[in-house]
Amino acid sequence: MAAAARTFDLVIAVDVFVYVGDLAPLIDAIRRVTIPGALIAFTVQRHDGAGYALGAEHRYRHSPAYVRGVANGFEVLRL
Repeated sequence: MAAAARTFDLVIAVDVFVYVGDLAPLIDAIRRVTIPGALIAFTVQRHDGAGYALGAEHRYRHSPAYVRGVANGFEVLRL
């Protein structure tokens, strides 16, 4: 995304974020290449604890509070 020469109004990532623990750098990178009001649609596996954790299947789980926290500038429409 750092090399993106244009901006986007929609980003979709299905079954991708479960392979990333700390989503903050990824969300920040997405913010740099999207226009104001852009939509991001992505899936995560739910973590009922705080933050995020690596599950037994080697996929990360993210808590709703963590996802809201890293949204940082994006409005969370549905979780």
